[in-house]
Amino acid sequence: MNADATWRPLLAVCVDSMTDGFDLDEHRHPECALIYTAKGVLNCEADGQIWTIPPKCAIWIPSNVPHRCWAVGRIESYALFVDPKLDPRPGESCCAVKVSPLLRELLFRVAAFPALYPMDGAEARLTPVVLDEIGAARREHLRLPLPADPELRRLTDLIMSDPSHKASVAQWAAQMSMTERTLARKLNREIGMSLGQWRRQFHVARAMQWMADGRSIKSIAFDLGYESTSSFVTMFRKMVGTSPARYFSGREGEGGD
Repeated sequence: MNADATWRPLLAVCVDSMTDGFDLDEHRHPECALIYTAKGVLNCEADGQIWTIPPKCAIWIPSNVPHRCWAVGRIESYALFVDPKLDPRPGESCCAVKVSPLLRELLFRVAAFPALYPMDGAEARLTPVVLDEIGAARREHLRLPLPADPELRRLTDLIMSDPSHKASVAQWAAQMSMTERTLARKLNREIGMSLGQWRRQFHVARAMQWMADGRSIKSIAFDLGYESTSSFVTMFRKMVGTSPARYFSGREGEGGD
């Protein structure tokens, strides 16, 4: 943001897609950004990771970090841009955060500001409150790390392209001409988890996207390769702490937490 007559410390815009979603190629901007999901599920890739952002959550993107955002189907999201000199989370990398009811209402309020709101008016006086709420927002564990190693990235790309693929770790290792131990060691070094853990985390992220599109739990379980709905629900509950239906229905509501 330029320090001139058009400079404002905060700027918010709303993205509302009824059917087709959107796909923004990798880009960066000098401002810090908080991208909040009101309806649907937003995906964002940055810093070698993918975040799947369900309703009532947001992703925090520091200044000048390259990122790509996309969504499928109905999505309503808000992007809040913050002057980097006012960064409320200094030194922090990209992360998903829980959006409190107060911060949500502040985002809606800022999105309704005129483009050149008065710097001596009520709009400007809200700036410290918005920044305090962003700084206090707690992290959510919604990231899916992506390996930088080309061989491992091909592996994760193959799994993402066919979520129901049931190849074992031994089969993947053989296909990559390495031992299971070598594959496990490389995965732990690159993404900090086993292939099984990564795949379950990916399944949770993909399930969130499909649930936002209105798909049934039964069809999601089938397309992710689970032998039964109950086995998928058990996996989801172990990963997230609650059932898929309860998790998503609670986040779709517009009330408080």
